[in-house]
This record gives sequence, structure tokens and C-alpha cells, in this order.
Amino acid sequence: MIKKTLMLIFLSGVICLPVLRAGNEVKKSKFESRRYNNHSIVVRQTRPHVDHIGGRLPSEDVVKRAAERFFAVLDQLPANFIKRSGLKYVTFLNDLTLNNVPAGGIARADSIFLNVNFSDKTVYHELFHIFDPRPKDRKWTRLNNKKFVYTGSDFYAEKVSSVKRKRKAKNLQDGTFDDDFVSRYAMSNEKEDRAETFAFMISEKQGFLRRTAKSPVLRKKMEFIVRITSKNNLLGSQFWQNIFKNDSAGQ
Repeated sequence: MIKKTLMLIFLSGVICLPVLRAGNEVKKSKFESRRYNNHSIVVRQTRPHVDHIGGRLPSEDVVKRAAERFFAVLDQLPANFIKRSGLKYVTFLNDLTLNNVPAGGIARADSIFLNVNFSDKTVYHELFHIFDPRPKDRKWTRLNNKKFVYTGSDFYAEKVSSVKRKRKAKNLQDGTFDDDFVSRYAMSNEKEDRAETFAFMISEKQGFLRRTAKSPVLRKKMEFIVRITSKNNLLGSQFWQNIFKNDSAGQ
């Protein structure tokens, strides 16, 4: 069943964002860069002065090791997708923060900032943010149960009505919708939900597929991600089939 679903899904489109302006930019990086179909991704080690991003620059040895791990993770994806994502720069930092809250990774325009101890999931999560800059998508939110309300996160203050505040609290307390999301962070807002779903699909593979057996909502989210990434100029028609091969284990 799932193989038929994956074969019938096609891409809707991609939007690119303007280039990030960062402080103390160096003209040429002394660290590793990588090319993907004539598109370069550069390790740019500059202290960020944008959007309340904080952190300390690590030593050169630490950066080199982090860069090797980063590109090894990235290389698991087709070059077309990496190029079309719009990612141009990556910066590694110790004690990365956003609005003074510790963060594993941050995506801004054409740049990713990563804590030096990043995970594979974090790389895929932040890359998807670069690829998918839309803050709102009604087609996605309609996949959720009508009673669910995104909870917000520690990174951004959000004004909500008292009714929504009560519904959010109930979402977290009773766990009614837990199976519809890959993580609690995915419940914070729809952009994080999409990025987390994408990251877990790649990182967990059959483990993720087994989750969809418990939740029709999560299965529809998987189909949504497949649909917007499967054109041959992105991940390609075979990518998700290879990710979910031997999927009978999850059925």
C-alpha cells in the first residue's frame, strides 16, 4: 500500500529567501566547503550578530571535525535537493542559543548555525527549514485533529486567547494527540512540525513508518512531505522508497 502511495505523489514548488547578512564576515573560508551540482556550501566561521543568535566560536580543530560530520550527513541526500534548498553557509558554535535559549540548530535564510555536538536529525531539520520557508500552510494544519492547537515554544513569545491557552495545556497534559507528532517540539508550530517530520522520516526510516501505523494523521503528514520533495529535481522518485524499503516490518 505504501509503495503505491509513494509512487503517486508529486511536488508542488519551492520558494527561496534572500541572503542572510552576518557580522564580521570573512572573504574566504579557511575551512572545508563542498560542491553539489555546481552549488557550493561554505563553512563560514563568523560570530553571528543577527536575530538574537548567540554562541562561542570553537577552535579550528573542532570546526574541522564538525564540518566532516556535517557533510557526511548531508551527503546522504541527493545533490539536487541540497542545491535547490538554497543552503549556502554553515557555522558551528559552542553553546548555541536563540533568544538566550539553548538550541541545537538554527536556520536563517541561506545559513544554518549548529551547535558543535549536533545530531543527524538536527542537520535534516534545519535543512528542511531552508527548503520550506513558509510560516503557514493550511493544507498541513488541516491534517491535524480539529481540536489540536500548536503549543508554541520557548524560543518565541506568542500572544494567545485564554481559550487557546487552555486547549494548549490540555494538548500536553492528556497526551491525546501525541501519536500524531514525532516529538513534543513538533507540537510547537507547523514549521517545526514539518521539519521534525522530515528529519525523523530520514533518521528513523522503518521506525518512523511503524509510527504511522498508530496514527492516520502522521501517515498523512508523511505523504505530504513525500509529495513536496519527490520530483526528480529534488529528492527523486526513488529516494523515499529506498528509505522505507522492507517496510513490511512496520505493517
